[in-house]
Amino acid sequence: MLIRQKIILSLIDQMGGQTSRRLLVKLAFLLGKEARIKNFYEFVPYRYGPFSFTLYHELEMLRRNGYILFQPSEDRIQRFSDVVTPLIDFALESQIINFSKKYSTLSAETVVKSVYSDYPWFTINAEAVENRRENRPKGECAVYTVGYEGLQVDGFLNILLEAGIEQVIDVRHNPISRRYGFHKSTLSRLCQNLHITYRHVPEVGIPSELRANLRHPSDYIPLFKNYEREILPAQLGTIKKITSWIESRPSVLVCMEANPDSCHRSHLAAQVANHTKLMIQDLRENTCKAYTPEQKF
Repeated sequence: MLIRQKIILSLIDQMGGQTSRRLLVKLAFLLGKEARIKNFYEFVPYRYGPFSFTLYHELEMLRRNGYILFQPSEDRIQRFSDVVTPLIDFALESQIINFSKKYSTLSAETVVKSVYSDYPWFTINAEAVENRRENRPKGECAVYTVGYEGLQVDGFLNILLEAGIEQVIDVRHNPISRRYGFHKSTLSRLCQNLHITYRHVPEVGIPSELRANLRHPSDYIPLFKNYEREILPAQLGTIKKITSWIESRPSVLVCMEANPDSCHRSHLAAQVANHTKLMIQDLRENTCKAYTPEQKF
């Protein structure tokens, strides 16, 4: 069991063994902010403020494993009293106890209002418009790229919202992932929940068999040369389609690798930039590059 899941069980215990899922999410958000717990849940602005799709997914795992009880259609959640909470570090347990004492006397409404007031960014998608403290940004059109490596899907989606992205262009050849949220079907659904369009363009990805023996940085050199020489020239129509999407609304080319220099998306981005004359910007590297002179295939 992950430490963050043990923390959630301990937090429920400190709340008397039962609470609402909506309040639990807000408390987890505040605990992460105040205790600065490493590898804890990441959050994204959603219908009722900060939300973690990953946390909800893992609550379902805990339910299936018999640690908690709730009905999918109900907000109430409770612990099974005869199932012992897995042990966590004493110092961390003390933090959770002190945190719970601070918030145990507050109503759910008070906690939610406090979160809305102190963290206005997370209100941009609030279902009740009057609760929104900030407006959702809209990015300038550019050739944006991003990789999700090392991120939870909530942190990834939050990066997109901060940049004002309205459309994801998934350029993975095979869009599967063992990390929750990044499988094509799940990522598409979560993007839709946040009113971000999702498109998958496998034609401009690199087949898995060509990536099988990448062990050293030098192995990427022939891989990307082959990509530019063989795959991209055969996909000029697809590149023009991607270009039109990027010119029409703030869009981002998405793949796995955090470092754009280790990913084929940077080479695709260069070709798209040739057509658009827009700057290339990686959302995690926070760097901009001018478009390159057009290459002749």
